[in-house]
This record gives sequence, C-alpha cells and structure tokens, in this order.
Amino acid sequence: MGRLMLNILLSFALFEREVTGERIRDKITASKKKGMWMGGIPPLGYDVENRRLVPNECEARIIQHIFQHFVELSSSTMLVKELRLEGVISKS
Repeated sequence: MGRLMLNILLSFALFEREVTGERIRDKITASKKKGMWMGGIPPLGYDVENRRLVPNECEARIIQHIFQHFVELSSSTMLVKELRLEGVISKS
C-alpha cells in the first residue's frame, strides 16, 4: 500500500476518533443537564432510582446528626474522630 493511501486512511481514522469523542462528551453533558446521575457511588443521604438521585430518609438523619455535631465541635478533625467512634461510615 502506498504511503499516500496509508496517510489518507490514518487521517480518516483520526477524524472518526475525534468525532466519536465529541459525540460522547455531548451526550454526557446533555444527560447531566437533564439531572441524570452519571454513575459512581451516590453521596451519603441519597440513593439512585431511574438514574436520578433521591433522598434516603434513614441516611438523611445521619447527615443531620453530622452537621449538628460539626456546629457543636467546630472542628472537622474532632468530628471525624467522634463519627468513627460512633461507627458512622460512608457508602464507599
């Protein structure tokens, strides 16, 4: 195969790769704008239902407890120590 033909084929392959990347980025951006959860472990206090974050009432009480303790202690380091002693853990 000639060098010119090889360069043309490589150029088309590079172009297609770039277009595919743009399509994927656009799709992800559109999904985020619709409020869809894009994957990963949901934050504490939320669950994923139909690709959307919904509040978890049981975990919401834990979150309120964490914020109340932080206001009382005014120290994130002390808060983490107390939460570990209480057995409060994240979802991950």
